[in-house]
Amino acid sequence: MIGRFTKTDTEDWHGLDCCRLDIRGSDVRSPYFGEPSLWDDDGHCIDRDEVLDYIRARSSLEGIILAGEPLRQKGLYGLLKELKKTRVPVRLETWGMHPSELDDIAGAMMIDSVLVRLTASPDSRFFDRAMPGGDPNMVSDTLDLLDGLEIKTEVEAIAIPGIMDAASLKEIASHLGRKTLLTIRQYNPRLASGTDARELEPLPRKDVTALQAPLKQYDCKTGIRWV
Repeated sequence: MIGRFTKTDTEDWHGLDCCRLDIRGSDVRSPYFGEPSLWDDDGHCIDRDEVLDYIRARSSLEGIILAGEPLRQKGLYGLLKELKKTRVPVRLETWGMHPSELDDIAGAMMIDSVLVRLTASPDSRFFDRAMPGGDPNMVSDTLDLLDGLEIKTEVEAIAIPGIMDAASLKEIASHLGRKTLLTIRQYNPRLASGTDARELEPLPRKDVTALQAPLKQYDCKTGIRWV
């Protein structure tokens, strides 16, 4: 289940000192973001008890990030029960394909925060290219769900040149309320797996900043994450 374990991650949860558990298996296999070696369910997994022992022993830990697509794993609830005992806040990352499972886990207060990562908006004509394996209807349902959850909620929209434009960001923002943070993440080709995707140049800072301005008409909070 745990395909990769990063003991120290201070970049992915707003500067908190975290560890990161990348869960094996993913519905969405975006060429613009992600690690193909972790997309399949089969493959090397790290012993869960070894990970839990490390977390219990590290008193300075401020957060635990569950990445990949944890919501599709049947063993997630059992892992979350063990993580809950450590009293370290847990952030779950998802591609938005499992709104019912997210609602159940958040409703049971098994996580403290959720981040929905998107490489395309649900109505984008590039959706299938940017989020292969995804379902735009499931993404829409997940976005509509966020503001009603009793946990911290965030959407991270990756500013892929030619795909995640101002119109796409507006469409995403239209689903969100005052509680949810919409973060525009500058595209990083080093995190891409597709050959063409790796050759894309990130938008300049001024162009990324310009994407934020039209979102002021919506209720959600906004921010920018630079590479």
